[in-house]
Amino acid sequence: MGSSLAFGCPECGRRIDLDRNSRGRRVKCGRCGTLVEVPFFPRRFGRRRSNRRRRAWLAVGLVAMAMLAVPTIGWQWWQSSSRRGQAAELTRVLARLDEAERHRDLASALLAADEARALASRYGLDPPGGPEALADRRDEIARRDAEARLEALAGLAPDLAADEAIALLDRSGSDPALEAMSGRILADAAAALSRWADHHLVLAEQARDDGRPVEALARARLLAERLSPLPTASSSGALRRVRSFAAGLVAARGARVGPISLAGSPSPEGLPPIDCELPPILADALARRGYLPPDPDSPLADLWDASPFLLRATIDRKPGPNYLQSFHRTTLFSVALCFERDGQPAWSEAFDARTRIPLPGLSALESSRLALGGPPSDEVALRFERDARIDLLEKLVLKLSALPPAPAP
Repeated sequence: MGSSLAFGCPECGRRIDLDRNSRGRRVKCGRCGTLVEVPFFPRRFGRRRSNRRRRAWLAVGLVAMAMLAVPTIGWQWWQSSSRRGQAAELTRVLARLDEAERHRDLASALLAADEARALASRYGLDPPGGPEALADRRDEIARRDAEARLEALAGLAPDLAADEAIALLDRSGSDPALEAMSGRILADAAAALSRWADHHLVLAEQARDDGRPVEALARARLLAERLSPLPTASSSGALRRVRSFAAGLVAARGARVGPISLAGSPSPEGLPPIDCELPPILADALARRGYLPPDPDSPLADLWDASPFLLRATIDRKPGPNYLQSFHRTTLFSVALCFERDGQPAWSEAFDARTRIPLPGLSALESSRLALGGPPSDEVALRFERDARIDLLEKLVLKLSALPPAPAP
């Protein structure tokens, strides 16, 4: 430190004093540990950048480059592997297509061709011959398959022929490859559907003649439901015969439920209107007596607009007497039923339904509270209303059992 002889370390530039050291001897740097030779002439010293720090930054850079390069290389490898897998999948589908064509399995070949086109489009692959060649091949298979199915229609059972005809009609409307065959498909499908409708109409006529009009109408409804959505050119003739047959059944035994007329005070809040509960019960009673009520969802429902039989109901709701010695008013329904044939009354019935006293199902504590309760409440009014409706429905079913039976065929 006090010596005038000193020099700088060639590695890190730290000052090295030469106390008690002669020239030409080696000394060790106290900072970087480098073994240096003492020069004969003092060197200029000054702090220089350490190689260790430089090497540390080099290592950091290498690690950063590796962190960036590894995901990139992995992504490229995954893409390459995925691409090879997609190409192999397309090759397998094309091989299945070739195999199906060799065995003349046109249905499987068409499915394979559609799958191959979808794969090529989804993955951006170029099939052998190009996408246009694959599309042309697929369209040719579709036409050959449709021709084979049309030729087989005449030999199929009526139900199978109808299913096949409907499938061909759906395909002709959605597949441009069959546009040139649409006329032939319509004609052959119409013939198959007509044969199917005639087959089931014969069975329906047998059921009608054997005194089973419900079964006969069910067959006609099934025919109409399947024929109505189809193109008019292929189904109009068969549908016309089905509607004519069903109209005959409706003219003989068709009965509909007229609108339910409500009068008097309104029902308390919290319960559905009473007229929503009655139509299913009235329709079921008509069916039990041999009549044919309509199905609102059937394409034949409009035929009942001219049905000869009509069942009407009028309900008058009003407050009943007080419940025992309490201030709670019970509920009273006055019901009038009228059954008409060709606009003329053929049967009528009237009855009253009310809250039962004492109310069924009450414990002794509840019964005493109702009998001696305080001012009227909505909860008690709802309970009385529900019980009166139960009484109404029970009496209604009993009264409807006296409906006149449907006329004999």
